[in-house]
Amino acid sequence: MDQGINQAFQAFQTATAQAAQNLEALQTQNQNFAAQIQEEVAKLAKEKADHAITIQKEKEDAMALLKKAQADFVEEKAKFEALQADIDKAAKAAKTRISLNVGGQMFAVAKETLLVPNTFFHAMLGSNNWTPDSDGSYFIDRDPCLFVHVLNFMRTGQCNFHSLATSQFKFLQIEFDFFRVEVPPFRWLLSESVILNGKMEFAKMLEVLFPDMESLKLIYSANKHGWTSQQFHQYCDGKMNTVVLVEVGNFVFGGFALAKWNEASSTYVPKNDKAFLFSLCNPTNTHLGVKFPNTGNSIYCNPGYGPTFGAGHDFYVSSGANQNDSSYTNLGHCYSHPAGLAYGSNEIQTFFCGSYTFRPTNVEVFELTL
Repeated sequence: MDQGINQAFQAFQTATAQAAQNLEALQTQNQNFAAQIQEEVAKLAKEKADHAITIQKEKEDAMALLKKAQADFVEEKAKFEALQADIDKAAKAAKTRISLNVGGQMFAVAKETLLVPNTFFHAMLGSNNWTPDSDGSYFIDRDPCLFVHVLNFMRTGQCNFHSLATSQFKFLQIEFDFFRVEVPPFRWLLSESVILNGKMEFAKMLEVLFPDMESLKLIYSANKHGWTSQQFHQYCDGKMNTVVLVEVGNFVFGGFALAKWNEASSTYVPKNDKAFLFSLCNPTNTHLGVKFPNTGNSIYCNPGYGPTFGAGHDFYVSSGANQNDSSYTNLGHCYSHPAGLAYGSNEIQTFFCGSYTFRPTNVEVFELTL
């Protein structure tokens, strides 16, 4: 009997162990199944997320294309309207065209081009006393070759006098005076100045910097008169209200000095509230045509120095500057500098022309009448 009980108990233990194994296998199977389900859920969630991202991207791309199409439409519409305006203007001009016989050469001009207030044409055409000849043209006994420049300026407001010789340039000024067409002084210099060299954007900035200027003239050009400090002082000493332009490659900067340059003494000229430095073109293309006011000594006069502004110096042009690298800029010492930049920093010392020291390609000085 005991033997039977033992056999039954062993069978029970065997069955229990087998059941435990089966249970463990079932749990492992359930865990694997649960992991598979989680993996499938994660996969589905990722696919859903990817699909959502794709839909969002497609939506954003579609919106971008729509915005571009709208911008293109606006641009094309503006071009069309500008073209239509030009056509309307041309049509109107054709109806009000006036024929001018200038020294035997015929010019066809829109009447509105000539009706600039306070000019010769405004006075003559507005008086009703100027009658045309039998062919319908108005005769003016002036040089037609020079009149072309006057007419082009009245049409565009721009000057391009580079084809003229110096003698013709002087006669052209007489023609502008005759027709009472006022040309801003700096625009005359577009032909005379090598640095300005027809650059209308420079002329416009200088006109803003010097709004009260009545006239000016070029008194010194390093490339023409020489690069030594003695030659600079020869042409500039005793002159006051001077504008100095320094060209370094494509970059142009300068300063305005009210005090007289003086070779005889090595002295700093005290602060002047109206003195300032400026940049017309610099490497960062920022702060163009902006005044940097004088805060300390305005200029430094020394027989061995070219034009020098400030103590320190804010900028210094050496004697024979085109042959050495002694010239330098140190903006911020006696003149203010661009906000947000620290005095003495590389950004400040390279602001004018891209480097601390420089070798100029030209230096010009102009005398202003204020």
